[in-house]
Amino acid sequence: KSPKRPALPRVVVVACPGNHERKAWIHYLRHFGPDTWHRVEFGPFTLLSLDSTHGRDQFTPAQFSWFSQQMQNSAGRAVLVQVHHPVFPSETALSGEAKGSGGILGARRAEFIKSCVDHDVIAVLSGHWHSDAVFDSTGRLRDDGPDFPGPKFIVTTTLGSEIRRVTRWPKSYFGWRLLTFEAGRMVSYTADLDGDGK
Repeated sequence: KSPKRPALPRVVVVACPGNHERKAWIHYLRHFGPDTWHRVEFGPFTLLSLDSTHGRDQFTPAQFSWFSQQMQNSAGRAVLVQVHHPVFPSETALSGEAKGSGGILGARRAEFIKSCVDHDVIAVLSGHWHSDAVFDSTGRLRDDGPDFPGPKFIVTTTLGSEIRRVTRWPKSYFGWRLLTFEAGRMVSYTADLDGDGK
C-alpha cells in the first residue's frame, strides 16, 4: 500500500487570449470557452482579463463599458488586470530591434490608464512583445524597483523561440514573473535570480 500523498496547493490559472490564439481560435474556444473577458476573484485579489486581440489591438465598446463597471465594483479589493497588448510604446526603452516589438493597445488607451490610476489598480500585465519592460502610468520605463507610486504596467517575455531585446532590461524571464505581495502591497514583480536587488 503506497503512502498517502499530501494535498497539492491550489493554483489559479486564468486564460487571456492573444494574437497567436486567434490563429487556432476554434481550439482556444473549445478549451477555454467563449468568454474572452472576465473577472476572477481569489483571496483578496480581483483579476480582470481583457481581450485586445480581436483584430484591432483595442477594446470593443462593450468590453470597455464592462471594464468600467467592474472597476466601479472593485472597492476594497486588490485589482490586477491582464491584457495581451502592452499599454505603452517602447520608445524611450528602446535598445536594438525596436521595430520588431509589435503593437500596443490602440483606442481608449488614455481612458484605460486613467481608470487604472483612479481605481488604484496594482498592476496591468501584458505580453505580445517577446521582451520585458515595466512602465509607470506616465509611460516612463521603470527598472529602478517596484516602489514607485501608481499601477505597474508590466510586459513579460512570452514563451517562444524569439526573445527580442527592445528595452534596457539586462535579463529576460522567458514567460514568467513572480509577483510578491506584503499586506496587500506589491513588493516585487519578478524573481531576483542573481540577488543583485533588481
